Formats: sequence, C-alpha cells, structure tokens
Amino acid sequence: MVSYSQIASDAWGDTDPDIVTSFAKKHGIKVNFVSYDQFFPFSTKDDLAHIKMSPSFIQKSQVNRYLLKVSSDGYKARFTGEGGDELYWSNEEAFSLKQRFPVQKHFFEYQSLKKYGIFDVLTGKGMDFLLDKSRFKSKNYYPLLLSHSAVNLFLIMFPFSWEAGVWPMTPFADTRLLQVARGIPSTRIKKAELKQKLWHSKIGSIFLESQFRKKKGTEDHYGRYLTERTGFVVSTLKNSLLGQTGWANSYLIKKDLQDGNFSPYYEGDRLTYLMNLVEVEYFAQKNNIRVPKQP
Repeated sequence: MVSYSQIASDAWGDTDPDIVTSFAKKHGIKVNFVSYDQFFPFSTKDDLAHIKMSPSFIQKSQVNRYLLKVSSDGYKARFTGEGGDELYWSNEEAFSLKQRFPVQKHFFEYQSLKKYGIFDVLTGKGMDFLLDKSRFKSKNYYPLLLSHSAVNLFLIMFPFSWEAGVWPMTPFADTRLLQVARGIPSTRIKKAELKQKLWHSKIGSIFLESQFRKKKGTEDHYGRYLTERTGFVVSTLKNSLLGQTGWANSYLIKKDLQDGNFSPYYEGDRLTYLMNLVEVEYFAQKNNIRVPKQP
C-alpha cells in the first residue's frame, strides 16, 4: 500500500511529514509526499480558468496535479477521508434530526455563519437574504444518509478523476459504518471525552503518541492569496457586481486590503467567505452575468 500525502511547508501544523512517516513505517506503508506549496487560491491560470467555468471551494489545479501524480505511478484508485469528520461526530440523534427536519437544520447551520464572520463579507441586506426563512421554505430538500463532503467529492472532482483515470474510494461513506455511527453515544455523556480515551488506549497497537497533538489548520498557506494575490483580489472587488448592487461589502474589503489590513480576515472563517466572494465575482464578471439590485 502507498500513501500519497499532500504537504506544504507552511502547513505542517495540519499535516506533519515526520508524524506521517513514523506512522507509515509502523504499519509498513510506503509514503510519497506531494507538495502543494505553489497552489493556493487564484495562484495559477488554470485555477482562474476553472473558476470561470464553475466556482467551487476546491483548489482544482492542486487536486488535478495530485491525481496525475497518482496516475503516473500506475494507480487507478485512491482511498479518501471524506465523510470522516461527519461520521466521527454522528449518533442516532444527529441522524434522526437530519432526516426529520432537514429544512430547519439547514437554516440553523446557516445561522451559525454569523459566529464566524460572514457579516464582514455580506452587507446587512445580503445577510437578510441569505437567512430569509421563506428562501429556505421554498427549497426542495432530499435528506442524505451520506455526508455532503463525500457527495461533493464525486460531483466536483468527476472531470479530474475521469481525465486522470484515478477514482476515489470513500470508506467513511460505507453504509455499514454509518450504521455503526448510529450507535455512538450522544454528547450528553461526554462523547468527545470517551472517544479520546478510546484512541489513547490504542497507542502502541495503532496510534503513535506524537499523533495526539493540537491540530492546526491551513490558514497560513491558503491565506497567501491575501498577500501574494492582493492585486488580483483588489481588481476583482473594484468591479464588484455584488458590491454595486448592495449585497456584499466589496469596497470596504478592498480598502482594507489596499491599506494592508489583512489580520481581521484570518479570524473565524473570513478567509473562506472572502475567497468564495472573489470566486463568485470573477465568475459573474467573466461571464457577463447580471446581478439584481436590492429590492
């Protein structure tokens, strides 16, 4: 078995190659590291071409290069971890809530965006529209047993898997594992604490002590678009259709970036919200899409 581990020099807090190497050695797994140092939002012409066709939250040029590497080594399938986080936090109550009240659950999930800074990207009017109850009521929902991340993997990555001839295998979307997850204790009896005790009990037989560390994100790496692609982001927001029509705080954000005021955007999920705004703006501007004004 071969593990193709993606790493970046400024994201070791997320994936530490030393820990990966030690774990792989313990279990007799060969490791090939694939660097994504050069890939971050809006960093390549290929990425911009992909966004012009269809904006998404995935760095498609990065994934494409990764799949081509796996393909060039003669492999036709890869195991992925999509759905693992959702499965880890699942239990019968979570499944039942999702199946019985999909509209309400979706609505409250969107409410939580306010906690992570969406209000700095959207205007008050934009927030009102995003969280409008009638908008949620008018949607058709088809509750899924599988995690959205696993489903999106196939929807978004199909063209790249097709071209590279490398297909994803998603063990965490296996319905047998989902059934096991339904029996996981609820949070009322300290589920997270119980799980940590279970994992610690497997140190030596499965895990390494070094794996039990505080995991950091990849903000330093993917946030490079603020400092290294400032000109592109500013020029896109300068012609912001969502800003002109009152849906987004495009001009306030543009001023922040021109003044070198980057730090607020590393708080919460603002980096992601801003990246999504710029992607949508670039898509709309390049395809001459008309954005309706505020009613």
